[in-house]
Amino acid sequence: MTSSAGQDAGSEQFNHPQLTPEQDAVQRGGDPVPPHHDAAPTAPIYNSDATRRSALDAALSSIRGQLRYRQDLLLPYLLIRSFPGDHGIRPFPQNSPSWEFSPDVMAVPGTPGQVQTLSGATPASSVADGQPYTVFVRVWNLGLLSAIGATLNVYATYAISPVADQGFMTWSPVSLVGQGFFDLPDCYSPDCRTVLKLQMPWVPHADNAIMDPNHPWAWLVARVSCFADVAPDQLGKLGDWGVTADRHVAVASFAPA
Repeated sequence: MTSSAGQDAGSEQFNHPQLTPEQDAVQRGGDPVPPHHDAAPTAPIYNSDATRRSALDAALSSIRGQLRYRQDLLLPYLLIRSFPGDHGIRPFPQNSPSWEFSPDVMAVPGTPGQVQTLSGATPASSVADGQPYTVFVRVWNLGLLSAIGATLNVYATYAISPVADQGFMTWSPVSLVGQGFFDLPDCYSPDCRTVLKLQMPWVPHADNAIMDPNHPWAWLVARVSCFADVAPDQLGKLGDWGVTADRHVAVASFAPA
């Protein structure tokens, strides 16, 4: 059996000298000198250059004027184009093409069961009374945030004579053709646009319809909305339906077939 005295004899022994505070400071080193001095007890006197200040204010005003609230912030920016090259600016810029022939609102002859996709199909420029058509609508999201839970509504309206054979023309009240529900990624995704197909056919018809071969007689009005980019609850006035003031709405007109 090993004695405790043997264990103590084999243990490593330390004999540290006891240093005074001055000796400890010399060996350990002191704190570094702060690189920055405390601020002056009084605020510095600053005299601005009025000329440079006015130039800066003018530049900032210009920058603020160029800020696009909806496009540049983290929000969706839904759009149904009214003409090729339409970026959603409302009111329309001067010399813009006609807004009555949206390239994104299309009708293809045949029922939705007969017309499976838009690929290879030829959209109609004229429609016949009582014949079925399949409606397709292309929707864009040019914003920096995905559009979640978007809703597409498509309505139909017709050129009618309130009194038969009197020649006075107005538009019939809009009637719902169909709806679609979807999500749309942000503008950095190649899938930021989509084509929706309505599941119900559109069968153009109106009592007292005015069938003038030189003028449209039927219109499709498409409106898109989501909770983060809300369209107005009601369409605009007849003959405009809000198209000229709202990028969420677009119209396609059709001549008699």
